[in-house]
Amino acid sequence: MKNNRVFESQEKVVLIDHRFRHHGAHSGYKQLSRYLTCSIAKSPSFLRFVPDKVLYRLPGMSALWYDRESVETELALIPSLVFSRGRLFHFLYGENSLKIAPALNSCGWIANRVIATYHQLPSVLSVRPRITVLATQLDAVIVVSATQASYFNRLLSPDRIHVVRHGVDAEFFRPPDDRNNARDDFEILSVGSNYRNLDLHASVIRNLTKWSTRIHFTVIGDDYYRDYYRGIPNLDYRTSITDDDLRVCYQRSDLLLLPLKDATACNALVEGMACGVPIVVTNVGGVSEYVDASCAALVPQDSHAMSDVTIELLRQPTIRSGLGLRARERAVTELDWSQIARELCKVYDLVMGR
Repeated sequence: MKNNRVFESQEKVVLIDHRFRHHGAHSGYKQLSRYLTCSIAKSPSFLRFVPDKVLYRLPGMSALWYDRESVETELALIPSLVFSRGRLFHFLYGENSLKIAPALNSCGWIANRVIATYHQLPSVLSVRPRITVLATQLDAVIVVSATQASYFNRLLSPDRIHVVRHGVDAEFFRPPDDRNNARDDFEILSVGSNYRNLDLHASVIRNLTKWSTRIHFTVIGDDYYRDYYRGIPNLDYRTSITDDDLRVCYQRSDLLLLPLKDATACNALVEGMACGVPIVVTNVGGVSEYVDASCAALVPQDSHAMSDVTIELLRQPTIRSGLGLRARERAVTELDWSQIARELCKVYDLVMGR
């Protein structure tokens, strides 16, 4: 097994992750830990015996997105934050994991650097004043889209804001050995429910079923949204899936359909790119920072426009193949986690040298 760790000089970096049940072993921002030689903070076992009613009575410990795992991890980090020197603590999900560390940092009690990556939309962050205040107490913030940088520019000086795109495990998510783009029947995949325009999606699928009965649809999402697709023929709705099965779904698909309402980064987008799937995606938020017309079809949030582009691509196997090849190339050369780790290490060096 090859050694994925590409930086051996980051022993002073501590990564603080937050677990999400919908992230598989090969998805999500936690992949960074495979490419950086650094410490990984973990929730301590002894705090698991403290009842919720006791833990959440601590001042300020109860807040949206700041769950028990976050409380336990930050409490356990206090000695390291206060008594160590010259370290950098990187909270991988600033929206979920921060409460104590920024306050200590702003009081001057820490001889370390504290930074965080933010993933949420500016429209979401703007109505979460706690998150906004905490971000101003950090040494730097990392965002996965320039759309977020414009929001943080109102709060922080530009030298404290760094745009580093979300990555993908391009070794795991890879194209099949042989993809047949000349079939008469088609497989269209959609992955994810978060910030998806489900009304638009269902409308596009119904338009496509009128055009051809030879299209099979696979939709992977939360069970809560299953009713949007009831009555649509040739559609499988899946709610739980292994990493290997997810990869197979990408690999066997002729097209990935992503009707996003808004986005900063999108796991399904970069995973589809890495698997070489031709992609039709709504051109919203930070999508154009990850794909352009050379490697994906970017469309407005309009069911007729999305349907027409999808049908045209299904008619043109050569164009589909080219889009998939260029998407894979971009995923490998620009978005593989090894490349993202290199960019983050430059940020670490800047912050530590400040």
